[in-house]
Amino acid sequence: MRNFKKFQYSVVAGLILIISYIAISVILNDNPYLQQTVSDLLSILINFTAAFCLVYASYKSRIYGKQITYAWLLLALAQFLYAVGDIIWTFIELFLHTAPFPSLADDLYLLYYVLFATGLILLSRPLISTEKIYKTILDIGIILTSAVLIFWTTLALPITANSFLPLSLTLYYIIRDFVLFFLVLNLTLRQPTEKMRDPFLLLLGGISAYIITDTVFSYFFLNGIYVSGSLVDIGWIIAFILIGHAGIVQGNNVNKIEIMDNKRPKHVISSFIPLLWVSTALFMLIWGYYNLPPSNFANVQLRFVIFIILVLIRYLMSILEKKGLFNTLKR
Repeated sequence: MRNFKKFQYSVVAGLILIISYIAISVILNDNPYLQQTVSDLLSILINFTAAFCLVYASYKSRIYGKQITYAWLLLALAQFLYAVGDIIWTFIELFLHTAPFPSLADDLYLLYYVLFATGLILLSRPLISTEKIYKTILDIGIILTSAVLIFWTTLALPITANSFLPLSLTLYYIIRDFVLFFLVLNLTLRQPTEKMRDPFLLLLGGISAYIITDTVFSYFFLNGIYVSGSLVDIGWIIAFILIGHAGIVQGNNVNKIEIMDNKRPKHVISSFIPLLWVSTALFMLIWGYYNLPPSNFANVQLRFVIFIILVLIRYLMSILEKKGLFNTLKR
């Protein structure tokens, strides 16, 4: 009952923040600088709060073992880096009076993706055997390689083609959001009980808010009509609040559900995730072919080959595991 009341309070607090943000954005519509200031500072505050909520989830999840604890801690660290990126964005926008996109903040947003995706993978697979450890290492390697491939493709543009950089970065963020969405969706569907699904449903809602907001931001920014601090930014606020609530629910549910080892997870759409990685990498390869000079495109090709090798090894291990040949070959 106490945990339920805490959750109710957090929901009310979240709704108050959202309504307050909308009201402030409308009231300060005639004062863009003050509107940006309030929006940026509120975003930083909520983002750090979400990170601490994920730390709470990590602390309470110690009952499940180190892997689950570290997985939630990685999500918290990712959210913390996102908040630091928002600080850099705010400094560039309010104090340097220059466009914060693209900027150094994008580097931290990239690290956010890598850490968040790694944490989700650790949550989705218990490392109880050698083959599970190998598969997890490969999955993390695939994520890192895909992130490097995407980021290299976007940043390897020649100086004369700087106009492509905002377009490629907005494209990268949308792709990143969909990758995280499928990871969380797979993780949600694998949970054997409703209580264990609750925090991941909230994460799914947060990532969905990312997708919608990043898409709208991309359209507005590329058409020159985006205004920082406007109602468009409310989507990021909602995403932070939902992700923070996921941490609260995970922490509060610890005493209500059984140890995860006693439950067998469902196996659902995980087999489609490698196809998603390959599609993303192939798209970036084709995009790089038409937009990059030969010298830079050669580096992209090399990373693409490494990426494909990792995916093939990962797929081969899955086949061997399904056929029960892994242990036979190991002997």
